[in-house]
Amino acid sequence: MSKFFIKRLVLITKEGDKTIVDFKDGLNIIAGPVNTGKSLLAECINYMLCGKINNIHNINKIKRNYSYERMILYISTSRGEISLTRNIGSDITTIDSSDEYIKSDNYSSDSMDVVFLKLLGIEGSNKVRTSNESFNVKELSWRNILHLFLINDKDIDRDNSPLLSPQSQLKTESLSSLIYLALGVNSNYLEGCQDMYILDGNVKKYIKNKIGYISKEIENLKVQYSNINTESADKRSGQEKIEELASESQEIIINLYNESEHLTECITLKKSFKKLKQTYQNDIKRIQFVTDGIKAVGAQEGGKDNKLVNEELLINSKEELRNIEYHLSSLNEVIDELEDREQQIYERIIGLKEKLVFLRSLTTSMLQADNSYIYNKIFFLVEQRNKLNYELANIKKMEPSDVYREINNELPNYISKKIEYIFEKIWQHWDVKFKKDYFDIELGGEPKSVFMNGGLNSILNMLTLLVLHLYLMEQERPTPGFLIFDSALTRISDKINEDIIKEIRSGILKYLINHNLPDRQIILFERTETIPEEYRDVKGVNYIKFTGSKIKGQYGFLNGVEKS
Repeated sequence: MSKFFIKRLVLITKEGDKTIVDFKDGLNIIAGPVNTGKSLLAECINYMLCGKINNIHNINKIKRNYSYERMILYISTSRGEISLTRNIGSDITTIDSSDEYIKSDNYSSDSMDVVFLKLLGIEGSNKVRTSNESFNVKELSWRNILHLFLINDKDIDRDNSPLLSPQSQLKTESLSSLIYLALGVNSNYLEGCQDMYILDGNVKKYIKNKIGYISKEIENLKVQYSNINTESADKRSGQEKIEELASESQEIIINLYNESEHLTECITLKKSFKKLKQTYQNDIKRIQFVTDGIKAVGAQEGGKDNKLVNEELLINSKEELRNIEYHLSSLNEVIDELEDREQQIYERIIGLKEKLVFLRSLTTSMLQADNSYIYNKIFFLVEQRNKLNYELANIKKMEPSDVYREINNELPNYISKKIEYIFEKIWQHWDVKFKKDYFDIELGGEPKSVFMNGGLNSILNMLTLLVLHLYLMEQERPTPGFLIFDSALTRISDKINEDIIKEIRSGILKYLINHNLPDRQIILFERTETIPEEYRDVKGVNYIKFTGSKIKGQYGFLNGVEKS
């Protein structure tokens, strides 16, 4: 299995001064205070890997404000070492390689996409789906899988799946790419299907146009039918009755329209209140989650001070819970009233529709007594239109399959069991399930968005990608050797009890150190205070500290600005 690792990042000014950061195999921790350049360092690595840049202004500022002109990223493979040199703002990367698989040359950004895939051992044509509603395909892209191995501080705590692209328009493409990475299944077989899809679409378009033409002819005949004048007193009387029926029908249609508006308004309000109800219910679960955590910590730790703090937190949580339950009770009453109102409106609509059907039937009976030729022609055209509608509905059109069904249960089951195992090791047991319908995990039977206010999303996203990386390595599927997380430990919310936060952070670091595999590289960018003292000087861990001080140690990332 082909892998590559990050060895060194070098930034060079126009005067030739250098900023150098070295990385090692295994666990790397870059820690420092706010504004010492940790996230900027992660973004520079992303820039050299040709990833999507969230804030290109930060990269350009390096050149404009601090006189840095180019970057060099050194990577290593099992066959040699490669340096990637890129002038800031340029699309061209110069490669100097001792790896026989990679040629030393100048490469455009698009060409670098092929280079990185080749470093993973991926060559040739591998198509992936771009839409769940069509057969459109495109070549597998390195950029659409990089988010699986480098997650920045803006995306680390997102409440949707870290396995899918942060860009919603690339959701299907990133899932199809993941299916190839994990299972080796590409979408090459769909090439050419789009032409048949378009052909079926043209047949449907022809039938729809024909139906439209017949519908217009029917309307014209109806106008003729209604405009015929006879001198017969009986027929004039019949025409007056028809006009009365038409007027009454029009009034019912207006009432139907108004009632439908009221029904829509009622349903919209009910949906909004139910959404608010769900928010309250999620808050109750969040409070219960925090309360359980406080009780668990309190049971493990003694001391009068700790007991008082925990009791105060429990009292505050119970007070908040009472307020929410009060609002929830009032909200349930409003929802019940809206449901009663909705049922009443629905019954009125049914009554109006039945009356309208009766009036139209009566009008038709009266019209049949006159102008039988026009009536028969209208009847014939309506039958013809019905046949065309039936034909249109029964065209056996080739439809694309749901991309979510293309993945079997092996990967979801692996992710569920592995995260559950790790979670129990780092803190406490939670029932973890991977849900294929939105391709993310549930914690204790709830989607992780429920726990967002508790700040656990960053940890859950980190563990999900960590487990995916383990799966790809165990199955000898394509994967780089590195995983990069920016602020995963930092983003845990202070709404969780401080002791629980420390326990989770320590558990994560302990797990990473105890499972520090030689063929895997993990790079963490975190604030200093999130790394407990006992993990700052551990054998086998590359700990880099930015001090934020002009007189002590290395201030931060960039020379002349953050470094004394």
